Amino acid sequence: MRTWKRVVATAAVLFTAGSLAATVNPLAAAATGRGGSAAAVSGTVGAGALAATAVPSSCPKSPQVGKVCGHTRILLVKYSVRAVCRVQANYPHNPGAGRKTWTIKPGATIIWRYNVNAHVALISDPARDSKHLFPHWGFVTNSECIGKTLEQSGHYWRFEKPKHGAARWARHDTPPVHAGQSMPHRTLYGRSQSVRSGYWKRVDWTPAGSTVPAAERKMTHNRTLRDLPNGFVIGNVKAGWQVRPTSQHQAGYTKVYVPSLHRWGWVLL
Repeated sequence: MRTWKRVVATAAVLFTAGSLAATVNPLAAAATGRGGSAAAVSGTVGAGALAATAVPSSCPKSPQVGKVCGHTRILLVKYSVRAVCRVQANYPHNPGAGRKTWTIKPGATIIWRYNVNAHVALISDPARDSKHLFPHWGFVTNSECIGKTLEQSGHYWRFEKPKHGAARWARHDTPPVHAGQSMPHRTLYGRSQSVRSGYWKRVDWTPAGSTVPAAERKMTHNRTLRDLPNGFVIGNVKAGWQVRPTSQHQAGYTKVYVPSLHRWGWVLL
């Protein structure tokens, strides 16, 4: 009799554990029941799976349903370098002493953002970025040096409310970038996340400004110059340069006139 009770108790524990696993991850439980591998199902609970699918700390803690965290499209597309690329920090005017030009050798990786004209393109140099060298954004003056795309994939998060259960962040894959594609030829347009514009956005290469402010401010940090707050890079502003700040502020950026570049733009002061 005691042996029979132990068998019943063991069966009850196994049933409870199986039910709990199905509740936490019903897809994995269903796959296991069909003879599949639970680890092969997206959302599998486990230390490795949780680490791989953890929601980034940059995502809001209590967002509204539908909120997106991350990019729904890959904006910084990687290309191979097929010939020596000549890069300068600013274009067309490239002032200042020190390392304001550099080259990228064939076989390296480059990130294309947009074309200024038929021969000049804004790029990012991942090698310089990884070494925290300024600038890593620059203007390739012989954009024919840029080769084909490299295979890329990514993902983003959307806060969703399922039919059953509490709202939570769900991970989605971005459309991949396939290898072997040529650089776009359109000028002053860069990739965006806007469905309305067909996932392209126009670059404001020459932001308008009114009267140049009289007050000067010395830059204490190296910064990129943007066409809009957190927009496209249109130049680089070195620490020590003077800028003329306006009273326009948005998302941490200030609209300024940069005498060294003879142009307007937005910077983080």
